Amino acid sequence: METWPSLAGSRTGRPLLARADWPDSGVSAFEALSISPCEIHDAVSHPLLFLVAPSRWIRQRVAHAIHLQRPGGGILLHLDARCVGWESLIETPQSSLLEDFGTIYIEGAEALSQTQLASFAAHRDDLPPILFGTRWAPGTPFDPPIWVLPSLAKLKADLPRIVHQWFASWRQAPSLTQGAMQVLERHHWPGDFDELASVLQRLGEQAHGGIVSKRDVRRLIALDPSKGTETLSLADLQKKHILGVLERCEWNRTRAAAILGIDVKTLYNRLKRYGEAGDPA
Repeated sequence: METWPSLAGSRTGRPLLARADWPDSGVSAFEALSISPCEIHDAVSHPLLFLVAPSRWIRQRVAHAIHLQRPGGGILLHLDARCVGWESLIETPQSSLLEDFGTIYIEGAEALSQTQLASFAAHRDDLPPILFGTRWAPGTPFDPPIWVLPSLAKLKADLPRIVHQWFASWRQAPSLTQGAMQVLERHHWPGDFDELASVLQRLGEQAHGGIVSKRDVRRLIALDPSKGTETLSLADLQKKHILGVLERCEWNRTRAAAILGIDVKTLYNRLKRYGEAGDPA
C-alpha cells in the first residue's frame, strides 16, 4: 500500500478562509497545512486516492484543491457514503450521466463496504477520478494510494500562525490578547480543525474587529455546538461541562460549585489543571 505523509512544503497560496461552504479557491488550504503545490500535483495523477485526516473540513478543502488542478476541468461531484441512493450512479457507471464531472469526492468513506470498494477499483477506467475522504486508512481489496494529512495536534506549535492566517483576509480582523492565544494553545481540540474553524469563525463574527479576550475564547470553546460529545474522552466531556456551567454562572465559582455538587476548592483545582484559574484577560 502506497502511503505518504503531508510534508511541509513551500508556503504559497491564500490564507484559510473562515467559511463553512466550499472555498472559491482550493489553494486556501495550503497555508494552514503547509502543503506544497507539488503534493497537490502528485495527488492529481492518481485515479483513486484516499485522503485521511480527522477533520472533515480539511479533507473537503484538500479534495477541492486537487480537483481544481485537474487539467480536464469539469464539475466536482460531492457524495456522502453514509447517505443512500447514490450507489447505482457509481456501481453501474453511465458515461452520459458522468461526462460533466471532472472529479468524484466521496466523504465518509470509512462507511463503504469491501464490495463497494472493489467495485470502484473494477470500474476505475469508466469513472472520473475518485477521492475518498476518511478519518482512518481503510482496509481494501486493492492497494490504493493514501495521503495522510496532518491533524491539528501535530500543528499545535503553528497555531498562532494558523490563527493569524485565518483572519488575514477579514476586512475587520479581531485582535487576540496573549491570554486568548494561550487558551487556544492549551486546548486539546478533540474536534480537530472542524472545532477550530467553528470557534475562530464565531470569534471573528462576535468581535467585529475588536479585542478578543481569554474569557471570550474559553466561553466559545465551552459552548461550541459544532463539537459533538460522542467523540470526546471522559476528561474532555467533564471539562466541557464544568466550563459550560461556569459560563452560565458568569464565572461565579461559588454558584458553579454548588450546581456541580463540589466545593469551591475542588473547582479551583480543576480550573488550575485546565489552565483556567487565572484572570480571564
